[in-house]
Order: sequence, then structure tokens, then C-alpha cells
Amino acid sequence: MMQEMDYDADRAWYDHEEEHGTMFSADNCLGDDASFRINKTAKLTRQDGTRMTLAQTKRLSHITAENARWEDSQLCRSGAVRRTGVQTEFDDENERRVTLLVHDTKPPFLDGQAVLSEQTEPVTPLKDPTSDMAIIARRGSLLVREIREKQSMNKSRQRFWELAGSKLGDILGVEKTAEQVDTDTSVVGGFKEKLKFSQHMEEKAEAVSDFAKSKSLSEQRQYLPIYAARDDLLEVVRENQVVVVIGETGSGKTTQLTQYLHEDGYTRTGLVGCTQPRRVAAMSVARRVSEEMGTALGDEVGYAIRFEDVTCPNTKIKYMTDGVLLRETLKDADLDRYRVIIMDEAHERSLNTDILFGILRKVVARRRDFKLIVTSATLNADKFSKFFGGAPVFHIPGRTFPVNILFSKTPCEDYAEAAVKQAMAIHITSGHGDILIFMTGQEEIEAACYALAERMEQLVSSSTKPVPNLLILPIYS
Repeated sequence: MMQEMDYDADRAWYDHEEEHGTMFSADNCLGDDASFRINKTAKLTRQDGTRMTLAQTKRLSHITAENARWEDSQLCRSGAVRRTGVQTEFDDENERRVTLLVHDTKPPFLDGQAVLSEQTEPVTPLKDPTSDMAIIARRGSLLVREIREKQSMNKSRQRFWELAGSKLGDILGVEKTAEQVDTDTSVVGGFKEKLKFSQHMEEKAEAVSDFAKSKSLSEQRQYLPIYAARDDLLEVVRENQVVVVIGETGSGKTTQLTQYLHEDGYTRTGLVGCTQPRRVAAMSVARRVSEEMGTALGDEVGYAIRFEDVTCPNTKIKYMTDGVLLRETLKDADLDRYRVIIMDEAHERSLNTDILFGILRKVVARRRDFKLIVTSATLNADKFSKFFGGAPVFHIPGRTFPVNILFSKTPCEDYAEAAVKQAMAIHITSGHGDILIFMTGQEEIEAACYALAERMEQLVSSSTKPVPNLLILPIYS
């Protein structure tokens, strides 16, 4: 009984210490309660209001964690959720890097062809603003910049010294001459007429080559390659509503095809229209055809470009740009005025031509008396033929002139300056002929012409030998 009483007393003492948050230690002998008493504030309360001991709290949290793990395992086993790893460590270098994945996709027209190169690794793009191409692109053409500055200075100087008619000129007593008064009245009265191309196109150009001087216009027409295929071409046009004509440059398809259709009687019930991708081509071809037919420009043969329509009710053959014909389709969707439409230079794909192809295909389906002829200088005519339901392809046997391609040994920093120098070198060293220079805009064309004229003047004044003449003709498309 004494042992049981001692055991109960000890147990009561331990329980009392556990409830009040104290812990027995050997330091209790010192009598300092602050050194060994630990304040346990993390106690839980049951639903009935009684407090839980620390051991009971640990046991309950362990049971809760076990239940949570069991629920997670059951969810994963049933397939409702999936275990995934979460990356808690991030690298700043990996965040800055960009990876491009290259997919080896092939378009339909390359199916079955072997690919010699394969790209298996990601491509790292590199943009170097200090490269030669980037520097040249930022600088631009120094020649164009110099010509622009000279022209602006000349304009400002001319405005400054033009005192006639101004208030300062009236004060100083400067009066206009009779020629200046006449020019002012003519410009005020008909300045729009001066801007039209029809007056310039009416001026007949003289023949330059020996062939043009020795042969008449009818004989020149017979020397074209299309003349030998005239009957076969007209027969194909009669039998089919849509025809694709392939001919080399210079075969005569642009100037002769419209005349063949006119001679075959297609212009009795409507117009024969021919579209051109550029305004200069439409005007020059219309002028040439009018000369070959022996009629005035604007009578039986005319042209229509933006802001200028040189046609009349007697017009049978009409040359125009793609935009003009597209504008006419807005007013007349079926193109009832036209009997035949020739889409010339179809390989020069543009937005207007692509829209016209879709419109003309619907016109061909609605009108059985309508003829459509698509001409091109390239041999890739299958896409045009398939677009119009398997239209026949007619090839014009033509001659091709040999072309030699020469490249510069070093990269050209100023392409305009290099073009002018090369033109001067060809003009001085080569014989009689023509030089054609392609530029990217009107300003560069004018700058090149201005530079050529300046250098020709310097060459003529400084050279002791006779220098061949150079006729500079700027052409804007």
C-alpha cells in the first residue's frame, strides 16, 4: 500500500507539472523558476472546451498528416490526380535564353523531293548592329544625300533671287518680262494639260536602228516570232474560253495579240482589253500599236491609267493598268463592254492581279461569249492552268538573247554611286548601245540622272578627245 501511495503521488506530481507547462530539471535545486520554466502557448482546445496536453497535440497532428497522405495516395491510385514535381530553384541565365525549335515542314509542291540539309539543333538568332550590312543600311546612299542637299540649295537660291512680281521686286523696280508673263498665263490656264502624258505620247519618235530604218512597220511585224504561230494561236482561242500563252520576252505577244484578235473580228461586239502591271508599259505599247495600225492614239487604240483616260467611243483596243480594270469591275461586275481580256505579264503577281483572277474566273463562268487570255514570259504556267480548270497552254517559239551576269568583287557601300560609276565605265569603254539601271525609288532615279549629267559635263570639258553623247532618260513606273 505504501508503494502504491508513492506511485500515485509521483504520478500526480508529474501530471501537475505537465498541465502548468513546467518541466523538471536538475536546475530545480537552485530554486530559479525563470531558468527552467518554458511557456507553452501552442495548446489546442477540444470542441467541449477542455485543453489538450502537448503529447496529445503531437499525436493529433501526426494522425492528421497520416490521413492527408492516405487521401493523396488514394487520389493518385484512382487516377483523379497526377504527381508532378515542382521546381523551386530558378536560374536567371536560363530565363534570359530563348530557344527556337525548327520544324521540318514541307509545302505541298516540294513533296517527294530530297532535302540535302537537315537542321536538328535549335537555332540561336543573332542580331549584330555593328555588321557591315546594318551600317550600310543606316547610312544610306551618300550620293543621294549630296544631290538632295544641292537641289534644296538651288531651290532656296532660286526663290531668293526671283524678285519679279514680289513685294521686294516692286520696291526695287524689277518687272517681269513678256516671256515670263506668257508662261505664267499658260501655266495658270492649262497646267493640268501640261501634266498629261497624252501630248508627249503623240510625238512620233524617229527610228534609230538600221532594221527599223530599212523595214516598214508591216515587215517588222512579220519578223516577230508570234507571226509564225498566228493561225494556230487564233484557232486555240476560238475553241477555248480561257487560254494561257507562254512566250519569251520580245516575241510580240503584247503588241501583236490584240491586233490579231481585232483582225479576226472579236472587236465587232466589244472591246479587246489588255492589262499591264505598269503605267509606262501601257502607254508605250498603246502608242506602238496605234502606229502599226495607222491610227491616231486615242481613236481605235487607246490607253487608260490613273487620272488619265485616252479613249473614245470608237476605241477597239484598250491598254490599261490592273488597277483601272479592277476599278471598272466595281461598276460592271460582268464586264459587258469587253469581248476579250488579256492579262499580260501574269507572272508579276500583285494584289490587283490576284483579285482580278478571282473576278475574271467568275465572269468566265457567267458569260459564255467572254474570252480570257493569260500571257506570261515564264515556263511555270501549270498553276494558272489549274486555277482556270485545266485551261490549255500555248507556247510561242521565240528567241532568247544571251545574258552575261557579272558580279562585283567587293561589296558596294553606296549602290547609287557604284551604279553611276559602272554606267560611265560602260559608256566610255563599250560601243554603241543602251544602258538600263534599276533603282528603288524616284529620288534615287533623279539623283543618278543628275550625277550622270554632271560627270558627263566634267568629262567633256576635261577630255581632249571626242566623247560619245549620252542621252539620259528617267523612267518612272
